[in-house]
Amino acid sequence: MKVVTVFIPFLLVFLFACTLNSEQEAELNESTQSYLAARQNGAILMYVSKTHPEVIRYYKSLGDSSFIKKFELSPSEFSISDASIEQIKKSDDEIHVLYTSQSVEHMFSSEVKDTFKFVAISTDNGQQWLYMDYSDYVDKSIAPSVKRLLLEN
Repeated sequence: MKVVTVFIPFLLVFLFACTLNSEQEAELNESTQSYLAARQNGAILMYVSKTHPEVIRYYKSLGDSSFIKKFELSPSEFSISDASIEQIKKSDDEIHVLYTSQSVEHMFSSEVKDTFKFVAISTDNGQQWLYMDYSDYVDKSIAPSVKRLLLEN
């Protein structure tokens, strides 16, 4: 019984690893690091450029204050730990990857950890990646034409 219990996590890791080929994985890793660095360093233009255009369009339609509130970054107030892949779904040329990461806020010399999720989306078989917060991904009124592969059973 112990062998099965130990073997199952390795099998799951192997199955997730086989979902993407080496080129897809390399492009995803590079793009995700760039996305996280933009969030970490307060590089708003890079952060917005890595965000799915339909998410941008949605928040712009709500007005300037909503757009600014959504994409406002303060690099001195938090740091982001490395993201880990939680789930990968693929359908034809479309790939969705769910990440979990931690945001560590530095306030008054104490650290408050917060976990956040985001999704990497490729519609060209992993050549280019765009991102959206998981809360936006779950809300189908935001970017309604985006498939929600991670929410399908």
